[in-house]
Amino acid sequence: MGTNSQISSETEDDIHPPAGLHVSVKGLKEGWQKWCSEHQEQQKHNPFSHNTRLSVVVPQRGQDDYGRPLQGSLTERRGQEAHTHISDEVQ
Repeated sequence: MGTNSQISSETEDDIHPPAGLHVSVKGLKEGWQKWCSEHQEQQKHNPFSHNTRLSVVVPQRGQDDYGRPLQGSLTERRGQEAHTHISDEVQ
């Protein structure tokens, strides 16, 4: 049976943090700024964002990209994968 007689003699000086967890404040700030900039760019194209200063170009009927996802978007890739999957199932 286990007993509590084995007390660890480690002090705070003996405990070393795992490698790779040393992050500087400057690095955190740069990472946050990068994420913030990318998010702001993404919100410029989001028709549901509440940013009223920017106008979103909405495709009109008759244009080639009307009713289609943005090129290179995750939605476009999912559609292509679904098309490939269904084509394989039909054959």
